[in-house]
Amino acid sequence: AMMPDNQLVIAARTNPFGFPPQPAICRLNVDGSFDKTFATGGELFFGSSVNYNVLVRPDGRIVLGGQDSSGDFVFAQLHADGSFDAKFANDGIGTFGLGHGRSFEPDATPAIALTSDGDLLYAGTGQGPHATTRGFILRVTTKGQIDKTFSDDGAAVIRNSLVAIAVSQKQIYVASPDQIVYRLSLNGTLSPSFGFGGAMRVPL
Repeated sequence: AMMPDNQLVIAARTNPFGFPPQPAICRLNVDGSFDKTFATGGELFFGSSVNYNVLVRPDGRIVLGGQDSSGDFVFAQLHADGSFDAKFANDGIGTFGLGHGRSFEPDATPAIALTSDGDLLYAGTGQGPHATTRGFILRVTTKGQIDKTFSDDGAAVIRNSLVAIAVSQKQIYVASPDQIVYRLSLNGTLSPSFGFGGAMRVPL
């Protein structure tokens, strides 16, 4: 993701010192060199074995989202210098379990979007009851709390895996790997006026 000063923030899974893989966040200067002033020596290692996606807010704060090996969703927020934002979630890191026999797909990478009021939207893939593939959309407030007013319990469910998300002033759009686009209102309900019951297949 691009920082306001054109530096790049990269989230990847690495294997430092022969230990099990864990997430690593780094920042690159515009010439491609490591920014040694970021976090500790230019890199930040934390958490369990999670694939994180990354988004940069307009003010330079860095937002992360991933799905861990237990099927829970993990999200975090950093300051531009790589330190955790202690005012976000629990000292910068939050987790969310879907419950009701549902779980996120372990180690999958979710998509992230930013609403006009600064909330975060995450779209990921998981399983519903009886191992059925489902897409899940979460809304996280600026304070790092799951927005329980979104959908019926904080997670909107789509009957398909999800790989992309975008948001406008009034609508949320998510896409599946098989070219189906879904439109939801900002409260997490499908828009029946869009396509067929809120879904439209894009001919390619």
